[in-house]
Amino acid sequence: MSKCAAYLQQGIGVVIVDVVTSRRANLHDELLARLEAPQTPSATGELYASAYHSIERDGQATLDIWQEFLSVGNHLPTLPLYLREGICLPVELQATYERTCLEQRINMDAA
Repeated sequence: MSKCAAYLQQGIGVVIVDVVTSRRANLHDELLARLEAPQTPSATGELYASAYHSIERDGQATLDIWQEFLSVGNHLPTLPLYLREGICLPVELQATYERTCLEQRINMDAA
């Protein structure tokens, strides 16, 4: 979490895809606590993907958060990944998953 927090403090976005089904911790909650940011609705007990972007509004540092809940068998979302100087790239999780399955010769019907 320290590395994620450091990136955000430098103005670099972070995307977390939490697909761990046996919960011992919540990465989203840990990151917000580390940043001393206001808590948002938690994804406790759920699979999720979140994107984070630090930005200054009205002279105040704020954290934009996009959070998508995931379900096994459902389409994966596209999330924004903000780089420095306002550059934003779409992270297409579904396309990435499909390409990984293809390259690793994993049958997507069985995955």
